Amino acid sequence: MTVIVISLLVFLLAAAGLSLGLMFGRGAIRGSCRGLGGSRQDDSCICTEPCPRRKRALARAARLAEEMQT
Repeated sequence: MTVIVISLLVFLLAAAGLSLGLMFGRGAIRGSCRGLGGSRQDDSCICTEPCPRRKRALARAARLAEEMQT
């Protein structure tokens, strides 16, 4: 019985933390654009519009490639 109560408290604490984070301005949890169907090994993105993190990574890779050519 003790284990069940402790487990319930842990889950309630996690839910409270997530909801407090959302209330104080942090964005909601977002899924990836790849999802389960995009679990290919070649790390290609199947999105029609890449997420901001992916855009930054692509821009960084383009800058590095340009620097290597000069």
